[in-house]
Amino acid sequence: TSKARTRLELFDWLSYYNRRRRHSALGYLAPIEFERRLTTSDMLALAA
Repeated sequence: TSKARTRLELFDWLSYYNRRRRHSALGYLAPIEFERRLTTSDMLALAA
């Protein structure tokens, strides 16, 4: 159905926009990359 297809395409776009698109507020990193770097630095700080 076209309604289901539209919903799926919207979900795909929102996933890209919210998780993979680079954000200026995050130093032009994608939120996933920003979180990975933050988690890595937190883990290194705990290990020290």
